[in-house]
Amino acid sequence: MDMLGAGQDEAGLIFLVLLITAIVLSVLLIRWRRRVMRAGKPGLMAYLRDIPRTDIEKRDALDLVLRGAVIFLIGLIAQPFWIIGAVLFYYGFRKLCMMWMGLVIPEVSSEPPGEPSSADAIA
Repeated sequence: MDMLGAGQDEAGLIFLVLLITAIVLSVLLIRWRRRVMRAGKPGLMAYLRDIPRTDIEKRDALDLVLRGAVIFLIGLIAQPFWIIGAVLFYYGFRKLCMMWMGLVIPEVSSEPPGEPSSADAIA
C-alpha cells in the first residue's frame, strides 16, 4: 500500500513542478514581449537577433545573461528550469559577444539572392 502512495506523491510533485514551470514561463514571455514592444522592436525574435546599441540595450543584454545563468542553476534542482535558463543565457550571451566584437547584422532583403538589388542597379 505504501508503494502506491509513494508513486502518486511523486507523480503529483512532477505535475506541480511542470505546472509552475509553465506558469512562470508564460508570465516571463508576456512581460518580455510587452517590454520589447515598448522599445519599438517589431517582435521578440527581432529583439533577440538585434545587437545592443544603446546603454539601456546593453544593460538589458547583460541582465538577460544573468537571469539565464540563475534560472539555469535553479534548473539543477528542477529540470524544466534548466531549459529556460539555457535559452535565455544563449541569447543574452550571443548579443553581448556580437556587441563586443563590433559585428553588425545585415538587413534582410526581400529580393531573391541572384537578383541585383535596386542600389546595385543605380551604381
